[in-house]
Amino acid sequence: MSFAVLRALIVATWRERLLRPLFGGLCLVFCFSEISAARLTHELQDPVLILTLLIGAGSVGKDVSSGVLPLLFTRPLVRSRYVLAKWLAVGSAVTVLTALTLLGEALVLARADLGVPRAEVTAAIFQSASTVFGISSVLVFFSVLLSSFADALLWIGLSVVPQIGHRFVGQRIAEEWQAFLYPSLEWSATFDHPVAWFRVFSYFSTVTLCLCLAVLAVNRKELSYASG
Repeated sequence: MSFAVLRALIVATWRERLLRPLFGGLCLVFCFSEISAARLTHELQDPVLILTLLIGAGSVGKDVSSGVLPLLFTRPLVRSRYVLAKWLAVGSAVTVLTALTLLGEALVLARADLGVPRAEVTAAIFQSASTVFGISSVLVFFSVLLSSFADALLWIGLSVVPQIGHRFVGQRIAEEWQAFLYPSLEWSATFDHPVAWFRVFSYFSTVTLCLCLAVLAVNRKELSYASG
């Protein structure tokens, strides 16, 4: 895999997602509001879900609706590389913003004599990073199927299905549904002795499945465009 091509796609996605004044300002305002909320609640506030939906929405669908995707595919670009770049771009951008927000919250709490143990901050950053890359893989898959920002709306809609139909679905089904839409690893529950290998394998299986399905869907889109 050409690292230069992958890096160019990631950087282009960063610029498109973060350098728009209104959108970038909205993300910063949200991060600072989470830091302020931590001071009021006396505990860390995890901004990962909102940031992932804000930055990850339409990662591929926006390229489809704007006509950028067919243009990219006229070049010798490996489809799997495109999907991987979108996933890494969204995951890395949100991970950095989330980590900085959590560190800012920890600093604010420490100055207010409400210090959070370093181990707890590290565990929170780890869980947020795993959640970011987990949800991003699901969003990328949905984004290949839908145009514009409909992927985020679909994710939100599917996430409330178990809550609405809790009388009709069992607890086990609801948990599996949630695990698919919200892949995440909690440090204490996963890596405390003994290591919960089932959690680890389930997480990476979900992420891999979503990315593979996204690649297959992108290949079909390319063939459909070429045939049209």
